[in-house]
Amino acid sequence: MNYKTLSLSNKQEWKKYFQKLPLEQQDVYYTPEYYELYENYGDGKAQCFVFKKDGEIALYPFLINSVNALGYELEDDYYDIQGAYGYNGVLSSSYDKEFIDSFYNAFKQWCQNNNIIAEFIRFHPILENSIFSVNYVDIIPEMDNVILDLAEENFFYSSYEHSTRKNIRKAEKNNLKTVHFTSNEVNINLIQEFYDIYINTMNRNNANSYYFFNLKFFFNLLKKLDDKVILSFTVYQDKYISTEIVPFGKNIAYSFLGGTRNNFFHLRPGDLLKHSIIRELKNKKLKYFCLGGGTKGVINFKKSFAKNGLKQFYIGKKIYNQKIYDHAVSQWKNKYPKHYNQNKHRLLGYRDIQ
Repeated sequence: MNYKTLSLSNKQEWKKYFQKLPLEQQDVYYTPEYYELYENYGDGKAQCFVFKKDGEIALYPFLINSVNALGYELEDDYYDIQGAYGYNGVLSSSYDKEFIDSFYNAFKQWCQNNNIIAEFIRFHPILENSIFSVNYVDIIPEMDNVILDLAEENFFYSSYEHSTRKNIRKAEKNNLKTVHFTSNEVNINLIQEFYDIYINTMNRNNANSYYFFNLKFFFNLLKKLDDKVILSFTVYQDKYISTEIVPFGKNIAYSFLGGTRNNFFHLRPGDLLKHSIIRELKNKKLKYFCLGGGTKGVINFKKSFAKNGLKQFYIGKKIYNQKIYDHAVSQWKNKYPKHYNQNKHRLLGYRDIQ
């Protein structure tokens, strides 16, 4: 057998295979430490499918969840899989067609053996790993994501919009400062400051309930990612007023989660913070800063730091057992008609039952 499936009990082996990938693919979103956060949070059991052939390797971490546990009556125990929050999909040292065919033959067999009915993927817009899956998964273009190329020599003028440069100067004139903390500098008080700002922001924006991560989640994130994460704040008159957590791997950093306190937007703390983070990442010799997607207003703010940085984002869908999948959806429709009508376009929509 040229494949194996690892769990968090095999963290060291997972890391060993991860480190065999090309350096540019050794991304923080694919590490066992990152997946451990979400298993502990209750998002599913972390698994990593490892495939090897002729000296090449492919790595695919995901979370596996019971479909039966949602209350559906099925003839056996069935499961679905999706990546952790962020980007996911297969990373591989080879894009040779024969290697990809062999990978998917093995993975399809594993899915059938383990009663997987469906799979959902958020492909990585920088690593462009949707190419690996293009003939095996239904790939659908979604909203653009914003990517800043940190190789820009003078990004303040070449990448920022004029309005953003003005906002940064305004923040500086208002005597706003920024501070950055590594994980070994972070204490519970700093995490609490972040959390208070973050939850306030989620409430103000009427965010989806999923994004109301608890304090323990952020504590674990900052500790488990160790030297691969920064906690940043904007400070005004000794008060933290804006914040962001930025995880990063070998080449890519992410604008992960953050927010700004009410009543301080006019001082432009978010613009200054983003600018300061970008400088920090550039000093770390990282290549890209992924600001992500969002609503029109959020995208416009992000794009103001990378005016030529729009990149197509793709999702992937695959049904492995159409009969059981349809059976689950039928029960979902009957039990929760309101949620069915709202989310029937989603592949794993039957999970929305609250």
